[in-house]
Amino acid sequence: MLENPKCKICKSSDLKIIYHVAICKNCKVLLFYPYPENDKEIFLKKKYTKDNIAINDNIEETKKRQLDYLLKSGHLNIKNFKQMINFTIPESLKDKQFDVLDYGGGGGQFASICNSIFPLSKIYITDLYDEKLIEKYKPFNNQIKFSDFENNKIKFDFIFLNDVFEHLSDPSDILELLKNKLKDKNSKIFIDTPKKFWLYEFSSIFSNKLYRKILNGTVDQDHQQIWSKKSFYIVVRNSNLKVDKYKELTEFTQPASFYLDAMKIKNFYLRLLGKFFYILAPIIARNKIISILKRS
Repeated sequence: MLENPKCKICKSSDLKIIYHVAICKNCKVLLFYPYPENDKEIFLKKKYTKDNIAINDNIEETKKRQLDYLLKSGHLNIKNFKQMINFTIPESLKDKQFDVLDYGGGGGQFASICNSIFPLSKIYITDLYDEKLIEKYKPFNNQIKFSDFENNKIKFDFIFLNDVFEHLSDPSDILELLKNKLKDKNSKIFIDTPKKFWLYEFSSIFSNKLYRKILNGTVDQDHQQIWSKKSFYIVVRNSNLKVDKYKELTEFTQPASFYLDAMKIKNFYLRLLGKFFYILAPIIARNKIISILKRS
C-alpha cells in the first residue's frame, strides 16, 4: 500500500479521506486509499487480493470462480457487449478483416459475441491473470500471455477495456501502453467503467451508515476508482489521447442481489428498496461511462 497525499489522477492535494476512500475535491474521483501497488508489482509478486477471482497457485479454483461469476453475469454480458461493440465498430466493417484486443478480458466471453457480429474479426485477449480464460471460449480468443504483452508486436484496430479501467492501479500508464498498440490514426480504444452518480452525495448527507455500505460495496482494492466525467477527461488527456465519443448510461453486470450482498445490506426492507432502485435505475441513475478514445 502506498500513502500519497495527492490525487493520483489530477495530482491535487485537496483530498478528503473517509474510511478507505480518498475523495478528490478537484476532479471528484473516488479512489481506494492507501493506493495499492501498481499492476506490474502485483503481477511480478503474484499478489492476489481477497476479492479477486484469481487465486494464487490454485488455477483450478480460479477457473471455478470465473465460471461461477459468468453463470451469474453471462446473460447481462451479452446485452452489454453488443452495446459496446455497436457503439465502437462501424457496421460497414461487417465484411472486413480487422484485429481486436480484449484487454483484461477475464473469461473470454466477449470474443464469442464480437465474432458473432463481425465474423471476420480476429480477437486477441490478455489479462493480468492468464488462467481466467475459460476453456469453452479459448477457440474464439488468441491469447497473449500477460508477461509477453508489453513487448508483443501485434497492433490492433480496436482495443476494448470492458469493466477494466476501474481495476487499474496505474490507468494513465496503461493508456499510454495501449495507445502504442493502435495500428493507425483511425484505430480506437473503447472504455466502459463505473461512474460516480447522485446516490453517493445523497447518502453522504442523509445516512452515513448507508454511505459507508455503498463505499464498501463499490470501492475496494480491486475496484480502485469510481470516475467522474472531469477525472476521466483528465486521465485521457494525460495519456496523450483524446475523447472521440462519450456517453453516460445505466449498466449492470450482475443481478441486484450481487450488489446488495457486496454492500452487506441485510435488512429486508433496505434490500427491497435496493431491488426497486435497480429496476428504476435506467430512468433515475447513470452509473457508467462508455467512451471511445483516439490518438491526439
